[in-house]
Amino acid sequence: MARHFTFLIASARRDGNTELLTRKAAEHLPAGYGQQWLHLMDLPLSPFQDIRHSVGVYPQPQGNERILFDATLKASDLVFAVPLYWYSVPASAKLYLDYWSGWLRVPAPISRPAWQAKHCGAFRRYPMKIRSAPILSSALSKSPPIISA
Repeated sequence: MARHFTFLIASARRDGNTELLTRKAAEHLPAGYGQQWLHLMDLPLSPFQDIRHSVGVYPQPQGNERILFDATLKASDLVFAVPLYWYSVPASAKLYLDYWSGWLRVPAPISRPAWQAKHCGAFRRYPMKIRSAPILSSALSKSPPIISA
């Protein structure tokens, strides 16, 4: 199966440094690898409600959540493009991760081992100086991906 990279842009600014650096790095992916680029600001989610201890099973995603859910399922590799704001990720990235925790409890769209087989990494930009590491080459290796700085 060919690899498919889903890039989640978590910046509140289009074409910012984080996105531009991530796109530049993605140019080095092999030609046969699929790419999907999603701006989290274009797919707003409502506040996440943790129902693990009450209902226990999460409903099937709908709307923007469904778009992100389907993109996550399709991806062999997820790459977060996240600017760091005061040593933290943007709220949209945190909210996406909250929803992901709920998707693990959606009835049987994908097995837990299939979730665990996905590679996940981050491409991030620090204010005032740009540091990039080979996250994509790391994701292409057989070893577990490394979250890079």
